[in-house]
Amino acid sequence: MIRYLLSALLFIHGLLHLLGFAKAFQLGNITQLTREISKTAGLLWLITALVFTVAVVFFFLDHSSWSLLCLSGIVLSQLLIISCWHDAKFGSIANLLLLAAALPAFGLRQFNRKVKAEQTALLSTVMPVSGKLVSEADLQPLPAMVQQWLRHSGVVGKPMVKSLRLKQTGRMKLKPGSDWMSFSATQYFNTVEPAFIWDTRVEMMPLIFFNGRDKFENGKGEMLIKMMSLVNLVNEKNNPQVNSGSAIRYLAEMCWFPSAALSNYVTWQGVDSLQARATLQVGEELVEGLFTFRPDGELVSFEAERYYGGGPNARKERWLITNTGYKVFDGCRIPYRSSVSWKLKEGEFTWLELEVKEVIYDL
Repeated sequence: MIRYLLSALLFIHGLLHLLGFAKAFQLGNITQLTREISKTAGLLWLITALVFTVAVVFFFLDHSSWSLLCLSGIVLSQLLIISCWHDAKFGSIANLLLLAAALPAFGLRQFNRKVKAEQTALLSTVMPVSGKLVSEADLQPLPAMVQQWLRHSGVVGKPMVKSLRLKQTGRMKLKPGSDWMSFSATQYFNTVEPAFIWDTRVEMMPLIFFNGRDKFENGKGEMLIKMMSLVNLVNEKNNPQVNSGSAIRYLAEMCWFPSAALSNYVTWQGVDSLQARATLQVGEELVEGLFTFRPDGELVSFEAERYYGGGPNARKERWLITNTGYKVFDGCRIPYRSSVSWKLKEGEFTWLELEVKEVIYDL
């Protein structure tokens, strides 16, 4: 409904600018505008109408440039309205309504362009998949339970995964006691030089949303959250707490590309028959976490000490991922339903529930 109302406002507001063109070129008896309009100004009224009309077409085609066109039209329109203020001042209301829609859309366009460039850079160093396949011999140095997990996942006999893209949906909370908010996300991984980019949109309430982008590359983490794609709520980088948290996240999310457990940046130590501790080192960043399995090799959970928050006063708390569903994607069996919790002194805080919808390996 809102989509149709916005397109109708764009179209009708654009058409009304034809009155200025008609007045300038004496195309009929235009009584709505009492002030004389020059032919030069009349052409500007026509151009503004055309800009809004093209913006409507782009809007219906889901082309992100509609917002840029709309903003250009608003600027032209408002200048023309000011020149005929007595007759056209109420057109400012339409411009304000359009501005409220076009600004977040323009912010989202710029945000998406930034993320797209980062995704391209992330994958640019990934070489084509080699012909070498994972063998039973490759598994032998690992703890028995990790070997069983890799066999159960189906990595034996397949090439090591070098990159992937996955899509997620789910819900999250910002703090204990707050309401759930739905989200959708796309995540890219480079598993050769450990890195990821996670891009999400979170619906806070009708018409109110924020965008988030988490990034891990060269052992460094970044967090960016923008309200309505415009205002920075969080912009953290060059931060030891964020670096550590992002590295732990990469280690935990290896469950979606299990062959990375064989990479030289991960070392394993058996704890007991159902648990193994993994250590990840990327550059100077060194983190570890505990993987727990079922006897058949299904990965049940991941737990680590992770900074709760990204500020200098952030404290380490237990961070737990619990897997509740499993599915085969492109021949690889992975967890596709998970919940993420903080085990705080005040009690357990489950803040994220997600479902993996799509996985494409070796882009």
